[in-house]
Amino acid sequence: MAGSSLGNRAILRDIELHADSKMTTAFLADPGMIAFWKALRPDLEQPATDLEAAAAARAAASVFDHFRKAAAAFAPAEAAA
Repeated sequence: MAGSSLGNRAILRDIELHADSKMTTAFLADPGMIAFWKALRPDLEQPATDLEAAAAARAAASVFDHFRKAAAAFAPAEAAA
């Protein structure tokens, strides 16, 4: 799962070391992605109110719940047991 500039570089490095070179990886090294995270960082570093932090935590939990459900749909039947 890509998400940050550092995470993207780590994923790209892992793919380069261990995976089939036919995998699509261009987006992981895209300068636009790096510029996006650099521009977003100052906003992320601003203090959040308790209300904002609680809303962000609920949103993050919802996103990861969605990821878990999507992954479960592709998991082998014995892994779900």
